[in-house]
Amino acid sequence: MVKRIVLVGLVLLLGTPAMGYGSVHEPVEIQVMGETLIAENAPFIENDRVYVLVREVSEALGARVDWVGETKEITLVREDRVAAFNIGSFTAAVDKEVRTMDATPLLIEERTYLPVRYLAEFLDFQVQWLADERLVKIELPENPDSKEAGEAHPYSKEDLLWLSRIVQVETGGASEDMMLGVANVVLNRVKSPLFPDTIHDVIFQVDVHTQFPPAHKASFTSLIPGELAIEMSRRALEGENNVETCLYFNNSPFRTKADDLYQIIDGEYFYY
Repeated sequence: MVKRIVLVGLVLLLGTPAMGYGSVHEPVEIQVMGETLIAENAPFIENDRVYVLVREVSEALGARVDWVGETKEITLVREDRVAAFNIGSFTAAVDKEVRTMDATPLLIEERTYLPVRYLAEFLDFQVQWLADERLVKIELPENPDSKEAGEAHPYSKEDLLWLSRIVQVETGGASEDMMLGVANVVLNRVKSPLFPDTIHDVIFQVDVHTQFPPAHKASFTSLIPGELAIEMSRRALEGENNVETCLYFNNSPFRTKADDLYQIIDGEYFYY
């Protein structure tokens, strides 16, 4: 059973030399199933990741937390779900499947912190980051088949995951506009008769050229995207578009498509 709590933290409390982590920002709120609780340990943002105390949030999600001090291993158990990871490691074992993270668990003053997205998704919850509100929402996963037939922009959890992954690797630490633009190029290709008709197949398409080379690296299929990549991908899937019908982007101009240039975002050229 999931305990319904809300964790509200002032990051200001964490931006101290003693901690060594966290920047001075406005409060970050984390909602679990829509409700809140003042927690002893506030979340903080480090390298564009919202870190939370593992035990507090895990127990709020109904999970048991086991800690082995000798190996610095943390194991989370919720119903039949088991996730294990180590301090300083970029990999985790979720139901014996290896997952790759782009940030490591931290041990601060004998307490373990992990980016909230990894923690929640390891336990099979879905996470949404609302940047404007500085709010993380943790909910039970949706069943794509339960969406109402009249919904304007239906998409599956897999669609969001694949799109977020390609946005993450193609943009790195770029702006929201760049991430939104890349997401929409992929979605525009899905709609175009010139390309495959699913997000997955567009990403992995190999024609005359490999369309998205980073997708063909071994680590891509286990990558857990960052908060912002997921948020901008979700917004694109729900209809927000800043590149119209563009089908291409590149870090240098295409000589043969000069007339098709739509705009330049963060040094990337977007073309129809």
